[in-house]
Amino acid sequence: MAEVMREIAGWPRTRQNKLAAYLLHLRLQDDSQWRSEMTRRIDDSDSKKWVRLEDYNRRPLYGKRVKTVMAQLGPETFDAKPTLAKF
Repeated sequence: MAEVMREIAGWPRTRQNKLAAYLLHLRLQDDSQWRSEMTRRIDDSDSKKWVRLEDYNRRPLYGKRVKTVMAQLGPETFDAKPTLAKF
């Protein structure tokens, strides 16, 4: 695991972000409540509840469910400045 973590630490930020998004996807795909909520939102035809793409970029990065998953994983998982000593 330490070898994998060291390799990822050397990746460009954009590649790390893609991996982080994929890992989050894996965590959330088994959450039936989250899936139901996302399905409900996607299927909602009320345009008053839609978000324009321009406004989406101004919204907070993480929603409530993502914060919950992050809390379950622990702060060391999302340490902004990881050190190899922790591995």
